[in-house]
Amino acid sequence: LIGQSTVVGEIAVRFPELMITQLIAIVFIAEFLDYRLLEPWPDRLHRLLGGAKPWYAEQPRVAVVRNRWNTGVIGRLNRPAPRKYRRRSVRRVLHALRELGYTARVFEGDIDMLRELRSYLPPEPGTGRPGGVVLNLATGTQGHGRFSQVPAMLEMAGVAYTGPDPIALARIADRYTLMSLLREAGVPVPLVTVMNESAESMEPPFPVAARPRCEPDGSRTVATDAADLRHAVKRVARRYGQDTVVEEVVQGREFRVALLGNGRPECLPLLEQAAKRRICPASVDTALAERIRGVALAAFSAAGCRDYARIDVRVDAEGQPRVVDVQCVGVLARRGSFALAAEAAGYDFRRLIGRIVEVAARRYQAPAVVGIAPASTDSHAVVSLAERRKATDRTLAASHTKGSR
Repeated sequence: LIGQSTVVGEIAVRFPELMITQLIAIVFIAEFLDYRLLEPWPDRLHRLLGGAKPWYAEQPRVAVVRNRWNTGVIGRLNRPAPRKYRRRSVRRVLHALRELGYTARVFEGDIDMLRELRSYLPPEPGTGRPGGVVLNLATGTQGHGRFSQVPAMLEMAGVAYTGPDPIALARIADRYTLMSLLREAGVPVPLVTVMNESAESMEPPFPVAARPRCEPDGSRTVATDAADLRHAVKRVARRYGQDTVVEEVVQGREFRVALLGNGRPECLPLLEQAAKRRICPASVDTALAERIRGVALAAFSAAGCRDYARIDVRVDAEGQPRVVDVQCVGVLARRGSFALAAEAAGYDFRRLIGRIVEVAARRYQAPAVVGIAPASTDSHAVVSLAERRKATDRTLAASHTKGSR
């Protein structure tokens, strides 16, 4: 052994580029592949040994499904998902789940997903209940309605997952349908209409905002006259191959409302987007805060949201809160508005991710999960940071005590 270590040391000194290459390979696997190469091996060894007791601890399972690559398709049809979605890493989400005691793996939301999930999340014997939960971070691979692709596959296969069902997601992704649905439910929203290149010139009260109909994160152009609007419509048709939603520009204070849970969702502290600053908790009087929370909760319900969502609200010149957006996908960035609101309520990022998985698991009555601090019984209440931490620590301690028996 001493001789071998001497040889290895000598090689390392004489050929340092080999060590550098190994370090680069390790960083590449961790950063860009999200640990996917080595994670399946415990399961494979367990199956290889023919049912022998696994040498690793069995823990509640979460499958993190995302879209990073665009190769898992049969053919090319319509516009692929923008590259910016594929750059998002899920490393922090994985770390959060594992720190909470879950077994967590990343899966690509493509044509191979169901085959891989079948072995990773088998249903409970006898009952057929879900054997775990999918944390759905997928944005789809290509085409219109791509946000609904993964939820539709999971519904078909009978796999539990977080977030809205495919029908609700399709409505939320279609901006004209979303705004029409909210208006019919009595939720105050901007006035909207649809235009395409063949439509006659419109003369709405300017300025108006123009954006693609079915691309929630598509660029938004403010048009100040009819010529600007015609150019914006042509640009949307050329870039996205979609109709353009033209809507009223609501001026006023902008708030982001993070909602967490089902039934009576917990309303986290309001966040105000002021110029380039985010203020949380927002400085707003009690009466206005109640009205903002009220329209946000109404929008959450009318849009068919589940588990969590971010509702964007503008307060117009008359002091009326109006819902300007509903976001269910791509809102879990580590320092995003949702995470900042959760932090103000006492959830660090780890507990926030765990809470989302827990409320989804309860909807499906999936296997017991690691407990997180329960939601407030009052959907408008904001619990202090100290109280939240005490409740979380008690729940986690109880969960670990139960698991050690």
